[in-house]
Amino acid sequence: MRTKKIRAFRPAREVLEAVLDRLKLTQSVREHRVFEIWDAAVGPQVAAHARPQSIAKGVLRVRVDHNTWLQQLTYMKSVLLDKLNAQLGEGTLADLDLRLGKIAPRVNPSRERSGR
Repeated sequence: MRTKKIRAFRPAREVLEAVLDRLKLTQSVREHRVFEIWDAAVGPQVAAHARPQSIAKGVLRVRVDHNTWLQQLTYMKSVLLDKLNAQLGEGTLADLDLRLGKIAPRVNPSRERSGR
Protein backbone atom coordinates (compact mmCIF):
# COMPACT_ATOMS: atom_id res chain seq x y z
CA MET A 1 0.00 0.00 0.00
CA ARG A 2 1.33 3.44 -1.00
CA THR A 3 1.34 6.14 1.59
CA LYS A 4 0.38 9.63 0.61
CA LYS A 5 2.87 12.35 1.16
CA ILE A 6 1.34 15.10 3.25
CA ARG A 7 2.24 18.59 2.16
CA ALA A 8 2.38 21.47 4.55
CA PHE A 9 -0.24 24.13 4.07
CA ARG A 10 0.95 27.30 2.42
CA PRO A 11 -0.62 30.73 2.69
CA ALA A 12 -2.95 31.58 -0.20
CA ARG A 13 -0.73 34.52 -1.15
CA GLU A 14 2.23 32.18 -1.72
CA VAL A 15 0.14 29.81 -3.82
CA LEU A 16 -1.25 32.68 -5.92
CA GLU A 17 2.22 34.16 -6.46
CA ALA A 18 3.53 30.76 -7.58
CA VAL A 19 0.66 30.36 -10.06
CA LEU A 20 1.19 33.88 -11.44
CA ASP A 21 4.92 33.18 -11.83
CA ARG A 22 4.23 29.90 -13.60
CA LEU A 23 1.82 31.64 -15.99
CA LYS A 24 4.26 34.55 -16.45
CA LEU A 25 1.65 37.07 -15.27
CA THR A 26 3.50 38.57 -12.30
CA GLN A 27 4.71 41.65 -14.20
CA SER A 28 1.28 42.26 -15.73
CA VAL A 29 -0.41 42.10 -12.33
CA ARG A 30 2.15 44.52 -10.87
CA GLU A 31 1.62 46.91 -13.78
CA HIS A 32 -2.17 46.86 -13.48
CA ARG A 33 -2.05 47.74 -9.78
CA VAL A 34 -1.33 51.28 -11.00
CA PHE A 35 -5.08 51.76 -11.50
CA GLU A 36 -5.62 51.08 -7.77
CA ILE A 37 -2.82 53.24 -6.42
CA TRP A 38 -2.87 56.15 -8.90
CA ASP A 39 -4.75 58.69 -6.76
CA ALA A 40 -2.72 58.07 -3.61
CA ALA A 41 0.61 57.95 -5.46
CA VAL A 42 0.22 61.15 -7.49
CA GLY A 43 -1.86 63.15 -5.01
CA PRO A 44 -5.34 64.68 -5.25
CA GLN A 45 -4.38 67.67 -7.42
CA VAL A 46 -2.82 65.59 -10.18
CA ALA A 47 -5.48 62.88 -9.86
CA ALA A 48 -8.19 65.48 -10.47
CA HIS A 49 -6.68 66.31 -13.88
CA ALA A 50 -5.03 63.09 -15.06
CA ARG A 51 -6.06 59.43 -15.14
CA PRO A 52 -4.35 56.27 -16.29
CA GLN A 53 -6.05 54.81 -19.38
CA SER A 54 -4.04 51.74 -20.36
CA ILE A 55 -0.72 50.04 -19.88
CA ALA A 56 1.46 47.97 -22.20
CA LYS A 57 5.06 46.81 -21.86
CA GLY A 58 5.75 49.10 -18.91
CA VAL A 59 4.38 52.24 -20.59
CA LEU A 60 1.41 53.82 -18.84
CA ARG A 61 -0.86 55.92 -21.06
CA VAL A 62 -2.33 58.80 -19.06
CA ARG A 63 -5.15 61.07 -20.19
CA VAL A 64 -4.77 64.71 -19.08
CA ASP A 65 -7.69 67.16 -19.18
CA HIS A 66 -5.95 70.46 -19.98
CA ASN A 67 -2.87 71.74 -21.85
CA THR A 68 -1.51 73.45 -18.76
CA TRP A 69 -1.65 70.19 -16.81
CA LEU A 70 -0.16 68.28 -19.72
CA GLN A 71 2.83 70.60 -19.73
CA GLN A 72 3.19 70.47 -15.93
CA LEU A 73 3.03 66.68 -15.84
CA THR A 74 5.54 66.45 -18.67
CA TYR A 75 8.00 68.32 -16.43
CA MET A 76 7.05 66.08 -13.49
CA LYS A 77 7.27 62.79 -15.41
CA SER A 78 10.35 61.42 -13.63
CA VAL A 79 8.96 62.35 -10.20
CA LEU A 80 5.64 60.67 -11.00
CA LEU A 81 7.41 57.54 -12.27
CA ASP A 82 9.49 57.38 -9.09
CA LYS A 83 6.38 57.71 -6.89
CA LEU A 84 4.48 55.05 -8.83
CA ASN A 85 7.40 52.61 -8.98
CA ALA A 86 8.02 53.08 -5.25
CA GLN A 87 4.59 51.54 -4.63
CA LEU A 88 4.50 49.06 -7.54
CA GLY A 89 8.07 47.82 -7.35
CA GLU A 90 11.15 49.34 -8.92
CA GLY A 91 11.26 49.05 -12.68
CA THR A 92 7.56 48.21 -13.08
CA LEU A 93 6.87 51.31 -15.16
CA ALA A 94 9.38 52.47 -17.73
CA ASP A 95 7.57 55.54 -19.05
CA LEU A 96 4.43 57.66 -19.04
CA ASP A 97 2.68 58.50 -22.30
CA LEU A 98 0.78 61.69 -21.51
CA ARG A 99 -2.07 62.62 -23.86
CA LEU A 100 -4.57 65.44 -23.89
CA GLY A 101 -8.22 64.43 -23.70
CA LYS A 102 -11.39 64.32 -21.66
CA ILE A 103 -11.42 62.33 -18.47
CA ALA A 104 -14.58 60.80 -17.06
CA PRO A 105 -15.89 62.18 -13.77
CA ARG A 106 -15.04 60.16 -10.69
CA VAL A 107 -17.64 57.72 -9.45
CA ASN A 108 -18.05 57.43 -5.70
CA PRO A 109 -18.51 53.68 -5.09
CA SER A 110 -20.10 54.17 -1.64
CA ARG A 111 -22.80 56.42 -3.09
CA GLU A 112 -23.44 54.00 -5.94
CA ARG A 113 -24.07 51.13 -3.54
CA SER A 114 -26.41 53.12 -1.31
CA GLY A 115 -28.38 54.46 -4.26
CA ARG A 116 -27.82 58.12 -3.42
